[in-house]
Amino acid sequence: MNKHKINVHEIGVTWFHCGLDGCLFKAKRNGDVKQHKRDVHLINTRWFPCDVPNCEFRAKQKGNLKTHKANKHDVDVTWWPCGENGCDFRTKTKAHFKLHQSLVHDIDVKWYPCDVNGCGYKAKWRNAIKTHKAENHDIGVTWWPCPEELCDFKAKTKGALKAHRTTIHNVQVSNQRATSVQPACNQRATSVQPACNQRATSVQPATHRPRSPLFTLPSPFVPLLTHLPTRPSGTAAWSPAATTRARLATV
Repeated sequence: MNKHKINVHEIGVTWFHCGLDGCLFKAKRNGDVKQHKRDVHLINTRWFPCDVPNCEFRAKQKGNLKTHKANKHDVDVTWWPCGENGCDFRTKTKAHFKLHQSLVHDIDVKWYPCDVNGCGYKAKWRNAIKTHKAENHDIGVTWWPCPEELCDFKAKTKGALKAHRTTIHNVQVSNQRATSVQPACNQRATSVQPACNQRATSVQPATHRPRSPLFTLPSPFVPLLTHLPTRPSGTAAWSPAATTRARLATV
């Protein structure tokens, strides 16, 4: 009962402090304090150097040295072969062996099913279910609206919004701030671009999509880029209105 009170409720504990300047570590056993000083402050540390030629690694524990030699030098390795027909995979740890069989061969998999009615999707990772529900069912989505004027496009990822602004609005987005290559509102607008204080005309194509799927570059967004309008030859700057006129001229 006394050990339970000491270990769980910290009643009647005799604390052992590190004692070094600036270190607030304390433990319930003096041996833990000694171990702390060896590991953190390198006091009375016994080193175990690697005996492989040209290797300067050293460890504080003999078991860590054994792990190092197995992982880096293939010394005294216990291999875990896959064992499935046609698979020559092998690994040095049981955890990687189980992970391989789960991901590649669907052995001993813990499935996470989608709980939306009528959806038979299932995944091997909990985070994959979260992504699936956001992508396909709009559950738990964080929307990223387009900040450009007269554009009500919104995306489910920051990368998708960046791609939209780059391809549709010709805005170069950096990690710090966005800079537009179009004329500023206090400058004179070109003939192919509506004035900044005017409303866009009806010939301007829509610069938004009603809904945005969750996607990441390069796939599946790259195929969409091949269908986006390109700059018409001879124009000073790309704009949606110029693209529309170029399309009408070919009809």
